[in-house]
Amino acid sequence: MGIFLHTRIPLSMKVFESFFEKATGYLLKWCPLQDSLLINATWIGFNQRLNQTFSSVQFFISRFPSLLGDLNIDQFLSYQIMSEKDIPDTLKDEPEVDPAMLTSCGDT
Repeated sequence: MGIFLHTRIPLSMKVFESFFEKATGYLLKWCPLQDSLLINATWIGFNQRLNQTFSSVQFFISRFPSLLGDLNIDQFLSYQIMSEKDIPDTLKDEPEVDPAMLTSCGDT
């Protein structure tokens, strides 16, 4: 019985290692990790706001002018110094995408 368990454990670990290697390879190949939209979207995360610059916001303004066209650096700085308690609970919920917004951005 002991020999059976010892031979099965290393085999199981090899299977898990193989799975994670293949899964990671797939993610690196097919996920848009270097996509400029994702790279510049980090300012949106409230917990990351202090580590960001206005250049990422400018990227979004140029890409989606109908959504953020009037956002300026003073508003961005106000967002950066905003306290957690100042964020309404409704904004902390899961985001919902309005299909009309996608149409207005030209992303459909």
